[in-house]
Amino acid sequence: MLPAGASIGDEEIRWFDASTSATVEVSSAAPGFHAAALVDRRTRGEATRVAWCAARDHGEWVRLSWRDPLVVRAVTLHAVRPDAERGTRLTIDRCRVRALRGGREVAARAIGTALSTAGTRVRFDPIEADAIEITIERARGTVERRAAIALAEVVTEARLPTDADASPAGSSTRAAQRGTMR
Repeated sequence: MLPAGASIGDEEIRWFDASTSATVEVSSAAPGFHAAALVDRRTRGEATRVAWCAARDHGEWVRLSWRDPLVVRAVTLHAVRPDAERGTRLTIDRCRVRALRGGREVAARAIGTALSTAGTRVRFDPIEADAIEITIERARGTVERRAAIALAEVVTEARLPTDADASPAGSSTRAAQRGTMR
């Protein structure tokens, strides 16, 4: 909620969490865990209800994709909350976030610090992408008493492209997608 008298510029109003509208694919899922938990806007509660957990503890990935490209400026990854009673204490301390367009990488960021349960924000210069891939490169610990990889939530800050979004060649990307030039 905005304080009385405050306003948000048009630029800020257009950004939204695009993850909830993504098609979500994962490398694997442990029994009782589902990929949809990555985009359900929940990070608190039992891991089986609020997180995706892979079937293995290495070589795991997540992919969010959209039918049409979006302009992405950040991806926030939420670590799974510790739960001593259920045997969950996991640290993901190295992963890679890639933005893709038509299957080609358009930007990538490496994270070399432990992900936070409050969210670790990965910034991009606003870039058009139709998919985000997250590869977990190193994790240690357990989820429900077994070695595993898990994430509670992925938030993708994005907006719809506009005619003002220029491609590297200087032409409008929206016009180029329509097959015309300005």
